[in-house]
Amino acid sequence: MESLGWVSTLGELLVHEASGAMRIALMQETRNVPASVVKDRVEERAAEIAVRESREVGNREKREMKEAMLIELLPQAFPRRQRITACVDPVSGWLWVDSSSFKRAEILTGQLREALGSLPVSSPKPKANPDAKMTHWLLDTPPEHFELGGACRLVDPLEGGTVTINRHNLSDPEILALAESGKEVDQMELIWRERVSFVLKSDMTIGRLQFLDTVVEQLPEEEDELAQADSMFALMVGELRVMMDDLMKALDGESSPVEITHGSAQTPPWD
Repeated sequence: MESLGWVSTLGELLVHEASGAMRIALMQETRNVPASVVKDRVEERAAEIAVRESREVGNREKREMKEAMLIELLPQAFPRRQRITACVDPVSGWLWVDSSSFKRAEILTGQLREALGSLPVSSPKPKANPDAKMTHWLLDTPPEHFELGGACRLVDPLEGGTVTINRHNLSDPEILALAESGKEVDQMELIWRERVSFVLKSDMTIGRLQFLDTVVEQLPEEEDELAQADSMFALMVGELRVMMDDLMKALDGESSPVEITHGSAQTPPWD
């Protein structure tokens, strides 16, 4: 059984707004009862009926008992909770979901669409092939405002083999030889303006996002934890807006904006 609901993102705020962007959080709770437990309980109950009523319990009745037993045991099952956070930024037209799972991202956007009534979103669509671009950056020069990090993954497009590089100088001749032999880069760590590091993947997802010291040092000293979190969110949004613009230009691409058709940052419709 699964249940979904919006939860607070900062203090008691259901929607945390800063710099025109909104941070939201969805809680996904699932309760699962092991099939073996249900089966054992059904067999026990069927045996009791057989003794008490001197008859055999048929398959149809057992199926009904199974459904009833599942409903009975669900409240006792230990809940598994997963929090999915996201940032809706009408200013730049981006919706960032903090998850490496497309399925979880779709769960959040589905709930958000239900709350708003409309949410036309799509993944970034660069004009250039990300694999070809990243391979070019490895062999030649990274794009403006970016430098190579110390990690990448190369894939053989014909045989499917992969080579994963971590914490290594990507200009190493041995690594370049792999790309020159026909392998393509489908994941690459990049550093943007010495401010943010991340791993770009061929499906345009971004992983291992980290704000570097040059960004963190800009945070004002706040004694209050909520004020500190508010400052960090505002700073993060400002950095990501510019970084994503630079990244899409590097990929010769265009982004599809998030169109908020109901409500506003001040009066979110899911509040």
